[in-house]
Amino acid sequence: MNSTQYTIDTPLGGLQVRAIGASDAVIKVIKPNIQLPPGMSVDQTVAILINLSASESLENVRAECIWDHSPGAGDPESGECLEAQSWDSNGYRVTIGTEDFEALSRRLPFLAFTEAQYPVIYSDQGLAIDIPEVPKHKEFSLHFVIAWRLLPDPAEISTWVAVDIPHSKLVEATPQVRISLGAPQG
Repeated sequence: MNSTQYTIDTPLGGLQVRAIGASDAVIKVIKPNIQLPPGMSVDQTVAILINLSASESLENVRAECIWDHSPGAGDPESGECLEAQSWDSNGYRVTIGTEDFEALSRRLPFLAFTEAQYPVIYSDQGLAIDIPEVPKHKEFSLHFVIAWRLLPDPAEISTWVAVDIPHSKLVEATPQVRISLGAPQG
C-alpha cells in the first residue's frame, strides 16, 4: 500500500499527516495567513494540503492526521463546513480541522460521498477522511489545519476559529514544504 506522510510537531506531541492508498500523492505544508477576531489568538497554525491523483481507479484511500501518541480523548467540535477535534493537555490546546461532509460533497461530487459512509472519522488518535472509491484519471486535494495555543484561552474557541479555513484559500497559498510519494518523511 502506498503512503506519503509528514510530521507536525506540536506542544502535545507529533501529528502524522498521511495519504494512504493513493497512487500519486503530494503533501504541501502551508503557513496560512489567518485573521482572528479581536480577543482571539493562537501560538501557531499549520495547514496541510494533500494533492491526490489517480491514474487508475482506487479503493480505500485515506487521508489522516493522527497522533504519534494520543494525549487522551479529543473533543469533537464541528461547525458549518467544518469538522474539528481538540485536545487539552499540559496547559495547551491543539485543534485539528478539515472539511465536513457537505463541503467535501459539494467540492468533490465525483467521489460520491454518502452520509451512510460518512467520510470524516473522529478518534482519540485524530481525524481521518475515508474515500471508498476514486475514479480513474481524477485529481483533487484534501486538507487538515492544525492550531494550538497556551491555555487558558479567554475566548475559549481561538484554535477552533483558526482551523476554519476554506479549502480555496489553502489551494491559493504558497507551500513551505512539499513531500511527494516515495520521498523521505519531513
